[in-house]
Order: sequence, then C-alpha cells, then structure tokens
Amino acid sequence: MSFTLGRASLSTSPKTINVDGRRVSFTFDLVATSADHLAALRQQLSGLVGNGDETAVPFTWSEDASLDGFYTDVQVTIPSTPVMLVSYFIQDCTVSMTQVTGFANAYFEVTTTALTRTNSHTITSPSCVQVAGYLGSMDAFDWSGMRTATFTTRTLSDGNAITIGKANPNPDNTFRFSAVPASFYVGACTVEVLDGSTWYTVVGRNVARNAVWRISNGLIRFTSAQGATSGTFEVWDNTAQAWESQNIRHYISTGSINGIGRGNGTTQGFLTIVRNGPETVSVQCVAPVSAGSADSLTVVYTLNRGAAHVAVSWATSGASVSFGPMFTAATGCTASTGGITQTTAVDGNKLLFLVPVASTTDLVNGAVYNTTTSPIGQHAFMVDAGTYTEYYGAVAWRQRVVVK
Repeated sequence: MSFTLGRASLSTSPKTINVDGRRVSFTFDLVATSADHLAALRQQLSGLVGNGDETAVPFTWSEDASLDGFYTDVQVTIPSTPVMLVSYFIQDCTVSMTQVTGFANAYFEVTTTALTRTNSHTITSPSCVQVAGYLGSMDAFDWSGMRTATFTTRTLSDGNAITIGKANPNPDNTFRFSAVPASFYVGACTVEVLDGSTWYTVVGRNVARNAVWRISNGLIRFTSAQGATSGTFEVWDNTAQAWESQNIRHYISTGSINGIGRGNGTTQGFLTIVRNGPETVSVQCVAPVSAGSADSLTVVYTLNRGAAHVAVSWATSGASVSFGPMFTAATGCTASTGGITQTTAVDGNKLLFLVPVASTTDLVNGAVYNTTTSPIGQHAFMVDAGTYTEYYGAVAWRQRVVVK
C-alpha cells in the first residue's frame, strides 16, 4: 500500500481518511530510509502549503483509486518526535485538501507568451518551444491555440516520450490538456538539492542554505558547482540510457573563476528559488563579484519544459563586468551567430554558448561574453538539439487548472 501527493511518494497508506463534500483529510505515518530522506519528504509535503507555483497537485492511493485526482488548498501538519532522526519515522501526520472541480478529470490550460529577445544578431523570428506535453496518458489535448507550431517527439530520462511544439513568438498562445494524476509530472521541470549522496526534488521555494542544486526537464540537466568545482551541463542519451555530461562555468572579467551558482571559485552563492512549477523553474544565486568584493553578482538560471537550453540573466550591484558561459577545461570552439559552438562533439553532442549582445569570443578555451563591461546581461547554455534561435524567443509559461 502506498500513496503519492504532489511530488512526494509515501511508502505507507493513510490510516484514516475522511471525506466532507469536496474536502478530503487523512492521517498517515511518515516512514523514510534515512534522516536525509525524512527531511526531503517533510519538505516535499510542507512545500505544498500555499504554493503559488502549483495551485493544483495530483493525489494517488493504491488502496482506493476513487480518490485519485487533483487537489488544491493543501494543508499539512508534520509533528516532531524525539527519535525521528534516528528512527526515520514520524507518526500521525495529517493532510487536508480540496478536490478541484472535476478532480478526477481535471483540465489544465497553459499560456505561453513569447517575444523576440533583444539581440544584436538580426534574429527577428526565432522558432522557440511553446508546447510540451506527454501524450501517452492524456485523454484530451487541445492544440488549437498553437496551429502554427512544428511538432517533434523526444524521449525523456524516465523512458517516456513528450511532444514538443516550436513556433515563432506570439504574445498569446495557449493549449489545454487532461492528464491522469500518476503521470502529471512526466516531462515536468524540477529543482533538486543534494542531501548526503542523494538528490531530492524540492517542492515550493524553501531550500536550505549552501545547497548544491540542479535543475532538469528530463531532456537536459544543469548542476551547480560543488566546493571549488565548476558545474555541469548534461544531455539525456536514450540510446545509451545515460546522462552525458560536460563541465562548464562562467567567465568573468574580474579574473576569478566563476563556478555555476557561485560568485567566485570558492564562495557559495546565496540561493533563492524564484519559481518552481512543472512548466518553468528559476533559481537565483547571489555572491560577491570576486573574493572579498563589496559588489554582488546576482545570476538567475531558468529552464522551461521541453527546452534544450538554460537561459541566464545576471546583474551586479555596482561593478561593471563582462560575464558569460565558458567550458571548465580548454575546449576548441567555432564562431557562430550569437556565440560559439563546440567544434568536436562529445558523446554526439555539441554545446552552444550564446550571448544576445555584441560579444567577445575565446575559441581556444571555449568562452563568450559581452564585449562591453556592464552591470547587467544575458546568455545561455544550450545543446545542439535543434536550432540555436530557440533561445532568442523569450518564453514565459503559466499553467493553471480550468473547468472543461
């Protein structure tokens, strides 16, 4: 017996369950395999409360599938016990939640607003990802708001395939879908943190200080620095059934090596989750521009569902710098529109580093950055899984549950 609520998967069933109209409440025991696992489960459940990034979450119960569906207004109480960190067990936790209208057959609407990113490369009509969904379990999918999209299918790290639609920028594209609760998160974006030697999914925006983090959409994965290391950009290879990884970092004109999520080579960035929804995740890191500097560098990393790139926006508190993407080790690259492309493929993949403004390139070491020092800028890390112009369509996603 087991149940899932949102992204939390529990190994025991509810002990008591009450249904009062559309309001459902139950008690259960929280059972984990380690202290880190217990903390992660507690975070995943408590993160559902007041979560504006996920206003409706799926619930499944192996013992009574008639309650499987989507719920809102989730309230969670998890007590503490004197031995929970050694027993990995918390008794009599409680959850109460409200069924959305048509909860077992909920309908979701996704609105994507896409504009051409301001650039110096005469890119005016980029083809960018504005639709992504799992067709295997969806009993309805309405593409009518995206008639001009070009569709492809990609296989995810969990073995499922999603359909991705690309279109030219449009300020008001929409599509709707209905999914069974068990597969609602197929192809969804995730934020994970490393606890011990295990990665755990974060729900909501609360996260521990000094966390090592990564973001993923099942197609690409982007991991922060650990200690004085750099970071990684990974691509899922379904044939090899593996994540194929390359080490990356930032170039910065102050002379310090910028690890992903760090102001310099060793200083941990102050971490904030700006958004954490199935359609989009954004992680913000703030750290000194260089060791001992009074000026801070704020960097925001954003990943959308179905995208092949991580978009990076950055700003400093006062100092003007040149800043951009870079390989950790010297990597030969070729100049391309908007940036540079890795010359020799690694595991069949070439990484692209893109800067929308006039840029300086280092084709020997593999770096590109804004030519003129500035207190603000943008760039991207991208895999060659399509056209590089994808990044130049700045796309904002918003998903909500609607009545059919």
